[in-house]
This record gives sequence, C-alpha cells and structure tokens, in this order.
Amino acid sequence: MNSEHLHRLNRDALDPASSVVIEACAGSGKTWLLVSRIVRLLLDGAEPSQILAVTFTRKAAQEMAARLREWLHVLAIAPAGDARTFLREREVPEAQIEAMLKPSRLLYERLLTAQPEITITTFHSWFMQLLRRAPLDAGVPGDVTLVEQTSTLVDEAWERFAGNLARAADASATNAPVKHGLDFLFRDCGLENTRNLLTNFLRRRAEWWAFTREAADPVQHALARIAAGMPVAPDADVLGPLYADAAMRDALAEYQAFLARSTPTDQGYAQRLAGAAEHDNRLRFDTLCSVVFTNDGEPRARKPNPTQAKRIGADGEARLLALHTMLAERCAQAREALRDQASFRFNEAALHCGVALLEAYQSLKRERQVIDYGDIEWHACELVRVSDHAAYMHCKLDARYRHILADEFQDTNPLQWMTLQSWLEAADAADSRPTVFMVGDPKQSIYRFRRAEARLFERAQDYLEQAFGARRLAQNESRRCAPPVIAVVNRLFSAEHDYIGFAPHTAHFSGMPGRVEVLPLIVADDAAAITQTGLLRNPLQAPLAIDEDRRREDEATLLAQRIGEIVRDWCIEDGARRQTPGALRGHQDSGAASHASCGVRTRAASCRHFLCHVPPGRSARYTGSAGSRGAAEVFERTLCRSATCTRAALPGVRCR
Repeated sequence: MNSEHLHRLNRDALDPASSVVIEACAGSGKTWLLVSRIVRLLLDGAEPSQILAVTFTRKAAQEMAARLREWLHVLAIAPAGDARTFLREREVPEAQIEAMLKPSRLLYERLLTAQPEITITTFHSWFMQLLRRAPLDAGVPGDVTLVEQTSTLVDEAWERFAGNLARAADASATNAPVKHGLDFLFRDCGLENTRNLLTNFLRRRAEWWAFTREAADPVQHALARIAAGMPVAPDADVLGPLYADAAMRDALAEYQAFLARSTPTDQGYAQRLAGAAEHDNRLRFDTLCSVVFTNDGEPRARKPNPTQAKRIGADGEARLLALHTMLAERCAQAREALRDQASFRFNEAALHCGVALLEAYQSLKRERQVIDYGDIEWHACELVRVSDHAAYMHCKLDARYRHILADEFQDTNPLQWMTLQSWLEAADAADSRPTVFMVGDPKQSIYRFRRAEARLFERAQDYLEQAFGARRLAQNESRRCAPPVIAVVNRLFSAEHDYIGFAPHTAHFSGMPGRVEVLPLIVADDAAAITQTGLLRNPLQAPLAIDEDRRREDEATLLAQRIGEIVRDWCIEDGARRQTPGALRGHQDSGAASHASCGVRTRAASCRHFLCHVPPGRSARYTGSAGSRGAAEVFERTLCRSATCTRAALPGVRCR
C-alpha cells in the first residue's frame, strides 16, 4: 500500500463526524485505528463519558484503554514538534494542527478527571451495566453474581436432572416424554454423546428462548414447526403403502426373477430378497436397499454386459436395468421419508430432555443467585428490544453515548448484534444517531463455540451503510505476517466460494523471511468404526461400544509433536547473535528468544493446520472455527522468527 492510499484510508477512518466500517486483516493496525479514532473524537470536543468502545475480550479492552492513556500522557508532555507529528499522523488537517496543539495537551487530564469516565469494555460488561441501570420492575436479575466458569454448575444440573427422573414414582404425563426421550438417546447415542448433545443445548438456550418466545408449550411448538416442514407425517406408515402397491410388488417379483437367472452375484442378491420375503416390511425394505444401493448409500451401478445379456436375453437385460432404476428411485424416496421421521423422533427426544435439563440448570442458578454470560446476553437483549422498558433504556443510552466503537466485530453473536441494532434503530427513528466505528475481519472469527457468527459483520455493514451513511473501507496490508504467510492466505481464501468479496492481501515488510507448513490431514479410522451386529449385548460382560471422533485430539497431538521438533532442532538467528537448538525452550544458558513467536491456523472444514512465522514481538495467535480449538489449547506460544533446520533444507532458510 502506497503512502497516498494509506493517507486516504486513515483520513476517512478517523473523521470524527462520520460513521465507518472497516474490514481489516490480521496485523493491519486495527487497535491503532480504534484508539486514534478516540483521540480524534476527544479533540473534536466529545466528552469521554459520551464514548462507548466495546470489544470481545477483557484483555483487548485493557490494551485499548492502556494505549489511550499512554498516548495522551505522551501528548501532554511531548515537545511541540513531536506533538505536531502525533496529530499529523492521525490525520488532523494541517490547517488545524496549531489550533489543536494546546487542547491536545489537556486531553490526558480530561480523560483522568471525567465523570462519568470513558467506557472501554466488553459486550458482557456493558450488558451488565445495562441490567444494573434497568428499572426495578423490569424483571432482570438484581443482586446476583456472575459465574464465568459454569462446568461445575452444569455437572450439578445433570445430577439434579437425573435425580428428578429417578425420584419420579411413576411415568406421569409430565415425566414420561423425558424418560422415554432419555432412553432413546442413551440407546442410540450412548451416555457421553447424549451428555454432549444436551450440554450444547444449554449453551444455545438463548436461541431456544428466542425461537419459542410466548409459546405455551415450547417443545410442542418446536415439534409442530419441524413437522410442518416434513413431506410426510411423523407417525405415517411409509413402508406399508409401499409394499401394498400392486405395481411395486409386481416389479419387485419380476426384478427378483431376473436376478435369479443372471450372474452369480445377482443370484446371491435374489436369494437375499427371497429370504426376507416372509419377514416384516422393515427387514424386507432394508434387504432391498442393500441390493439396489452400495454401502455408501448410492444407487448400485448397473450397465449392459455380454454375460448378463447371454443369460437373460437383450430384452430381459433392458427390462432389468429399467426395474433397477425404478426400484432405486422408490427406495430412495421411502428412505428419505424414514430419515425425516427418524430425525423428528431424535429431535423430540432431545428437546424434551434438553428443556428438562435447562429447567434444572436455571433453577440451580436462581437458588444460588448467580448468572452466566448467556443469561446476561438474553436479559440485555430482552430489556432493550421487547420489554415495556425498551423505550426508557433507549433514551438513557441516547443521553449517555454519542460515539460507538466496536472492535473484533466478527466475533459478535446474534444476540449481541440484536441488542446493539435495537438501540441504533431507535436512535435512527428519533433522529438522534450516534457515530459508529466498526472494525472486524470475518477470516479471524474464532469464537463460534460461543455462538459468534461471522456473517453478521456483512449484515452490520449493510445496515450501517444504509441507515447511518457509513463508509465501507478495507485495510488489506499486514504489518505482522511475512509474504509466504500472506501468499497462503490469498491462495486459501481466493478458492473459498462461500467467502464472497475477498481481496488479496499484501505484506508491508516484503523482505521478511517466512515459512508455512501444512500438516497431514487427520482422517477417521474406518477400520475402527463400530458395526452393529444386531445381537443383544450382555451389559455385565461387554461395555456399550460408542463411536467416538478423536480427530481433534489426534490433530492436537500431531501439532504438539511438530512444535516439539522445531523447538528441539531449530536455531534462532537474530542479527549477529546465533542461538543453539533448545533456545526456544527458554533455557537461561542458551539465551532468551525474546522475539520468538508462531501462528497456528486451523481450517475446520479439512482439519488442516499451518505453522506460520510472524514478526518480532508478536505473540502466537490461533484462528479457526468451532470445534477446532484442540490444537490451539495445546500450544499458543513459542517458535521462532527466522530459523535454520538441522534436518532438511527449508525454502529461503539456510541449514546448519
């Protein structure tokens, strides 16, 4: 990016009178822009109390606040020339720099003495402030304690949930669906998978509450919605009409007769069909499916061949192929209907059990007067969007904040955006719009396990552009990543058809050395897959076999092993100083690798991992999607800036 382009981007982004949305890549200086924007707002006359800056983590909020204090302190005591340079770098018009010089010296004092003070916080902390300022009759939690780690509460809720079922003397109308549902889930999924399923329901309870709001019976409401979208009724007999159809019976008999006269393989299929003829419709159907479909569920290929034609004649061969195609189509339709019904039964069981577990979890928190992050988000959203006090809360927010800054917006979840959007819509309707400065990068969305939704960034951009006249800017030059890393990013995201509007990135430091490694793909072990024999299991002698996907653990182990090899074998070259293998482990006698860091990139769709070198002074960062956190939790820091490898020559790196 040339200096003129950077100047125009910063000028537009830091204009205190405009709303702006920036999509900025990793290492492009998002924090610099955010804090610079706050400085420009203060210089423009905004009071610190009128500024709301929200981000996703406390660490990011603390870093933002610390940098603001540091900059304003330096600005207060710096020589006049340095102060002018500071203002010029933040795109203060040249004609205004002299007039701004004296007021800029007073910003530090204004910041420290402001009452109320500037708000630089996380979404959850801001939501807690909203709840504490709500009217007494708003129905929000009052004197409660925030619980950040909920695993113990979830375990206790499970115990209460199981105890409630065990204490029930009989299968009452209330408990019967839950008991039957839990038996269904244990039988089909096993204990561990059932526990994971219902625990995930707890985590997504806000979506459940939103979906079933005002429903007298939430479970029946949800099941009715599911049934309405099914092509067949949940309790309909799918196979009875299929085998009662005379044309179907005649076609099946003719098909079986042709198979019996065809090749030895087809004769085996005919015997299989004949053996199932006297059994129930389900076994007959499963047997027919095993004949017309492959093990992968695809229609078995049938083509003309001389041996087949010799045995049943050319006309018979043509008829066999036609019958095979027709039966495959009828079976595919019936199989899809059966799958829909099975899915409905699964959802029915899971929802009954999930709601019962949720009731145990919520009652436990009420008794102990605690709430968690999900409760905060839900109550704040309800308070600002649909409660009788929503207009009152909008007025309080309008009176307090005139400038909103949102960082890392790609990690925002739907409830957080709905809360913010409700306020913005009310401000727009009242012609009292604040300025909005939003920064994000959908490629860096890593909090889907907390219900973050990267697609919200695009929707927020569209909304702010239409309602607030926001400028849409892009900063695609990274000051953190080396060119080889940027090349991988460009190659991957250019090929992502679901990622619309990707613009190639560039590296600011074009001569920085770097390397990217792609670790082998971890695949499921087909040989270890569990096969159902249909035989009864003696629970006293044989444990229930459960298919468990261990690919995440395996990929974390593989990543840890590779990092261990690099830490053991690579050397650091930092200017004139050369460090021996093992320096990365932080041994005192080998010298501190103070600039060493690595980046780990996980792509959930393929379980690929990348070990990337990043510039000096940067900490290792992990980016990925939901379910891909295992690797990052093993190692988040280490590695080196530029290295030599004792094992094999690396592109652009000298070996020992």
